Amino acid sequence: MPRIAPQLTPAKHRRPTANGLAHLATTMARIADRAVIGDIEGEAVRVGDSHDRCYDVRPMLDQHEHSAESVDMFSEALAYAITRGLVVPSEGTPWLVRIVTRP
Repeated sequence: MPRIAPQLTPAKHRRPTANGLAHLATTMARIADRAVIGDIEGEAVRVGDSHDRCYDVRPMLDQHEHSAESVDMFSEALAYAITRGLVVPSEGTPWLVRIVTRP
């Protein structure tokens, strides 16, 4: 069954409730989780076999490949992914991360 888009109301007419704020926070985290996994899958280099979800993230942090602003953004995104438990850095080779969950 297709999802029905929420009815859009101008922000000045909406009053956030505690339940609404909790739902918003959950939605924001889900969007951020998907975005950071997409960044890793799109910008890092996959290593290992097709079942191994391990990525070399050094290309994401290469200042010769990306602007300083992009490197800062990717660095922040990787820290977020580690903190959220979406990826786990390999011991001894912290630039290799394994995606352990799919949002």
